[in-house]
Amino acid sequence: DLAAERVEVAGAVVQLGYDVRVAFHAMQSAEQRLAIAQRALDAFAAGRDAAAALLEAGSVSALDASSQIAAYEKARITVAQLELAVADRREVLQRLLGLHGEDTEWTIRAELPPVLDALPQTDRPEGRAVQASHDLAAMKHRLEAIARRTRLSRTEGWLPDIEVDMHTLYGNPEAGPGLTPAGPWRFGGGVSLRVPLFDHNRGATRAHEAEFDALMERYHGLAIEVRSTARELHNRVVSAHARAKQFQRVILPAQRRVVEETQLQYNAMQLGVFQLLQARRDQLDVELAYVETLREYWDASAARERHHREFVFAGR
Repeated sequence: DLAAERVEVAGAVVQLGYDVRVAFHAMQSAEQRLAIAQRALDAFAAGRDAAAALLEAGSVSALDASSQIAAYEKARITVAQLELAVADRREVLQRLLGLHGEDTEWTIRAELPPVLDALPQTDRPEGRAVQASHDLAAMKHRLEAIARRTRLSRTEGWLPDIEVDMHTLYGNPEAGPGLTPAGPWRFGGGVSLRVPLFDHNRGATRAHEAEFDALMERYHGLAIEVRSTARELHNRVVSAHARAKQFQRVILPAQRRVVEETQLQYNAMQLGVFQLLQARRDQLDVELAYVETLREYWDASAARERHHREFVFAGR
């Protein structure tokens, strides 16, 4: 039972580390998304100002100008929501770290790191997850404790109960009132023996056996869940990694080329200012999607590492 408690404490420590990492990734992602949204807001502001100037000159309709103004106002709402998200994520991280007072004046790197070029090869992810599972290890210790209690209860049901007692007496207990008992020390003892003819601890033994069987079924069910979770996390890591690499290698460079080509056509007076601003906004939308994919990858990597991490005890 003590070993099970120690493993459960170790699992709680690993879980706390995982929660901190996820909160850290969430805050990085929120700050990065806020920075992108603020750049998008600048683009919307430029579109609004251009629309107002062109409307005054009679070059655009009131409908086009109103659409640009509405888009800018909606972008302001988005920025305000992301500012609140950054503040919320910061408080979540501070609660997990137990920070208060002057310790809350900290900053982090505001960008999530890019994904690795190639995922590390992992052999037998299911087997590693089963070996490293703190829940399974704790339940295994519980099973061993119940098995020992069952054997002890069964043995006690067939062993006789022997009691030995000893007593001492000084003086004469039958001396009259007012008289001082005197005499030598006297000693006595006895032995009692109870033979379990009818009560063999069958009730307690059956209860322990039933508890063992129930816990064993839960152990098998948990082992299946651990293996399934290992496969699920592996799939999530592989998928998020592939999508993030696609963003890094193909989508982001292609979107930058779109903006560059739109800028060239705008300089040649083949496209208007609104098309150029829309191309820039589209690029910022792609960057937002890339940041979300990065957060998904690092969260899945942290979850898989927590699932495979063993806690080694040192000491007595």
